[in-house]
Amino acid sequence: MHAELTASLAAIDAALVRIVEGGYGVCLRRGEPIGRERLEARPAAELCIDCAREA
Repeated sequence: MHAELTASLAAIDAALVRIVEGGYGVCLRRGEPIGRERLEARPAAELCIDCAREA
């Protein structure tokens, strides 16, 4: 449980950095926009749904 919370906090921190740097909502693998529905479901998502499925 502690590891899951730590991972969640790290993902949120990384998302906050992407917001500040202007890269929030952009897939880190493809460089394309992440779909709105995905970001609503997982606000800290780093990958679009297609890349997340491939991982």
